[in-house]
Formats: sequence, C-alpha cells, structure tokens
Amino acid sequence: MEPPTPERKAELADAVNIVGAKMGPERTEVETDVKELVRLIEGMGARVHSVIAGNCTLDELKRAPSAAVNCTLCLDLGYTIGKAMSDKFGTPLNSTILPYGISATEKWLQGAAKYLGMEEQAAALMEREYAAIKTEFEEAKKYIEGKLAIIEGHDAIKCLSIAHMLERDFGMRAVIYNFHP
Repeated sequence: MEPPTPERKAELADAVNIVGAKMGPERTEVETDVKELVRLIEGMGARVHSVIAGNCTLDELKRAPSAAVNCTLCLDLGYTIGKAMSDKFGTPLNSTILPYGISATEKWLQGAAKYLGMEEQAAALMEREYAAIKTEFEEAKKYIEGKLAIIEGHDAIKCLSIAHMLERDFGMRAVIYNFHP
C-alpha cells in the first residue's frame, strides 16, 4: 500500500473501500452481500474503489489508503485491514455490525456517508429503499413479531448480525444455539 497523496485523495474523495469481503470458493463467500452494498453505495452517489480480500487488483490495493473511508464487511479480517490503514495512513474506518436488515444497513451506510459528506443522500436512499419494501415488510412483520427465532450457523459474527436484524427490525426474540466449526 502506498501513502495517500493530495492528488489521489482528491481522485478518491467520493470512494469507499469495502474491506474484508471474503469472496471465493468457500462457505464464507459473500459475493451477493458485496453486490448489494456496491448498489447502495452507488445509489447514494458515491463509488467503490476496491473490495479488499475480494478480488481487488494490486493497483487498487496500492491506492486503497487514499479512499475517503474503509467500510468493514467481515469484522475479523476487515477490521484488521481497516485498522492497519487507519493507524498507518489515517484512512477513516467505518466498522459496524454486518449490514443485514434495515437498521444495521442504515448504520453502515450512514457511517460511510459521514466521511463522504453524503449524510443527506444516504438518508434519502434509505427512505427510498424502505418505501420499496414497506408493504411486504410490514405484512411479514405482523406474522413474526414477538415470535422466537432460533439461529444456527458456522459464522459467529453472521449469526449475531442475523439475530440483531430479527430483534431490531422484526421484533423477534432471537436465540443462537450453535456455531459450527
């Protein structure tokens, strides 16, 4: 990675790095998550410079510290990479719970928007996104609110993020009972 220069910082002032997106032929593959986050970032008027640990090029990796903000997707790998860039180059780090569901996605996007100066655009995007699903979301919520959700999975952070979504967005009582190795 190369230290930011004023020219690169200006070129990437509207750009985000998604860090820790483990993409590939294994069970932690998150390609659909990345595609959705890229769509949302672009929907608020920003762009993605690189997806680090997810098929980025060497040139993107070299220039990554010049992006406006690093947004973690995977809290172990992504946080480690983002923290290292923050410590070494001063690149801001947006590290939240995985953006699953309405409230966590809004927090993740607002965290990115703060460093891009796009808070209003992010809020408007979330309003549009919610309006597009409101009828179906509210209908589904009527049937599951207050119910018990049992979560089993192989990824602790993903399970916690799903539990967060079920509790915050749907009003369910989430219980995680097993993590697979």
